[in-house]
Amino acid sequence: MCKFAILKQVSLLILLSLSSNFCEAAVVATYSGTDFGTATFPFTSNDSISGSATFANLGDSTPTQINLEVTLNEGPGFQIVDTSGLTGLFVWTGTSITSWNVTLLDDVIGGVGLEQLDIDSVAGDVAAVDDGAAGFAVATTTGLWAVQATAVPEPSSITLLASGLVLLVVRRVRGLEVRWQH
Repeated sequence: MCKFAILKQVSLLILLSLSSNFCEAAVVATYSGTDFGTATFPFTSNDSISGSATFANLGDSTPTQINLEVTLNEGPGFQIVDTSGLTGLFVWTGTSITSWNVTLLDDVIGGVGLEQLDIDSVAGDVAAVDDGAAGFAVATTTGLWAVQATAVPEPSSITLLASGLVLLVVRRVRGLEVRWQH
């Protein structure tokens, strides 16, 4: 009986230690830019850039996806999403983003050029429509990142945990059956 109790405790400890190591970290950082200090139509000085970046792990320098958006004249604006993983450069100190330089370009409005959203921890934020010919805005004060990290279990760790629990239940039931027979 003593051997079974020790085996059960050891199995449970191994199961718990294995399941805790099989988790992926989903890290989402949300950006809040400051109002533009300089703005030409269609931007106003009340507009700003906001967005989010998703990282595979805390401390990664390149996000798996980044989304930046800006309003136009207090109304619907435009958004640029990048999933190439090649546009962002982030520096972390612990769990905080301390330095960043991201430039996203895309033709989301139409016209003769590209729209640009640029956020930089040193230079500030820049938004441009049609390569700046149809509107340009600058915020020289940098925005802030709020980071939220959550552990997401992989399917294999959930299966491992469930298998371990089933094994413990089966062993417990068999132990009770042996006691009833004696």
